Amino acid sequence: MVKALLDIKVIDPSGKMMCKEVVLRGRIRLTQGDVREVQLAKAAIQAAVRILRMKAGRARIGRAFLAGRFGNNISAGNARALGIIPPDVKLGRVSVLKDGALEGVRLILSSSRTREAALALYGRVTHVELHSHPGFQDLFMQAMKFKVGEAA
Repeated sequence: MVKALLDIKVIDPSGKMMCKEVVLRGRIRLTQGDVREVQLAKAAIQAAVRILRMKAGRARIGRAFLAGRFGNNISAGNARALGIIPPDVKLGRVSVLKDGALEGVRLILSSSRTREAALALYGRVTHVELHSHPGFQDLFMQAMKFKVGEAA
């Protein structure tokens, strides 16, 4: 959808809408606020992926999971088109987790084996404060623009 909106000049690469709203289907409308919300989410995720790749020293991402409110409402293909899923990650390696946190809690509470595996994983996880990372703001601002090649 982003590519179509860019092509017909409803939005420009900065995300500015050239009209008040666009009727997408029936009563579904797209407003400037909607575009900004997508931009903010896209930019934060894109910047986070870049920083985490640098921190981990990994050029390749083996598996990606989309979760949360945003992840539950976007397909892997549209996430790729927006730049959320990097081009080198195969779409077959992307999973959408509907109610991922709730399902994780259910699994941990219902299985001691899963609980032990989660505790072992917890011991290997490193917390990264993205907002205070020296390059976050620059990466975030770079990712705010929509690229003409995007096709979500």
